[in-house]
Amino acid sequence: MKIIQTKTCTEPDGLFALNVASGMPSTDVDVIVIMQPTELNGAGSVKDPESWEKFVDETSGSIADPTFERHAQNMYTQRESRT
Repeated sequence: MKIIQTKTCTEPDGLFALNVASGMPSTDVDVIVIMQPTELNGAGSVKDPESWEKFVDETSGSIADPTFERHAQNMYTQRESRT
């Protein structure tokens, strides 16, 4: 038995497509699908600017570990502005 977990977004009509590489060619298989709505608690579920701001506000400063430190960041090449 294989357990495969993934996330997707339904279309406006409520449908979604599920393509899974089973690794079992030409084999009869039983398939069980369990769907559960994703709560608005992750960046993958944010669809508008207001929700994104709310997500950032809720997660900002959420690391409670006092020993956590942000390491030095690598240098990067400055690019031209797109505007």
